[in-house]
Amino acid sequence: MLRDGLGARIGAAAVFHIAANGTALPHGETTDGSEVRESEAEMHDRLEAAWDARLRDGVPFGVLWVAVDQAEDLRKTHGARACEAMLENVERTLANALRAGGEIGRWGDIEFIILSQEGRGEVLANHGRVLAGIARTADFRWWGDRIPLTVSMGAAEAEGADSLAEMLERAQAAMQTSVRCGGNHVSLAPGRAGCSQS
Repeated sequence: MLRDGLGARIGAAAVFHIAANGTALPHGETTDGSEVRESEAEMHDRLEAAWDARLRDGVPFGVLWVAVDQAEDLRKTHGARACEAMLENVERTLANALRAGGEIGRWGDIEFIILSQEGRGEVLANHGRVLAGIARTADFRWWGDRIPLTVSMGAAEAEGADSLAEMLERAQAAMQTSVRCGGNHVSLAPGRAGCSQS
């Protein structure tokens, strides 16, 4: 109920909150107060379009969930500006190495999603391994210091997933497996036992 300064009723207002549902897409880590980046919103739309094309026309695709292994440490030791510069460098490096039809976008504060036309698991994981090797060659320098970079990736194909959210959850879980393996690793969802160097 809305009232004026004298207490007279002047109207009503309703407040709506977005309900949590099972179709919300999982996202990467975010810090308090961070805003959704334009590239993240665009990637969200592209993922949904790829999922719709798969359902409608059977077009295969897969995703790679990418985390830069040094991001948190760099943020702590050199600050947020250094971390952001490093992430932009990695994004540029990976974007230049994508195959035809591939796209990359930020997903949370320090992670990326790569949308790939490689729709079969092992082929997708091999594509991730190539990209991980290229990421290691990224020449990132901060105040004259060269900072070596590695990435952890999780690969998931659309086939066999009940929803886009489920596919992304599988990719995120595979990426977390790669991190637990010590980083610099690519894991294919569903996670395989053991770790091998990428």
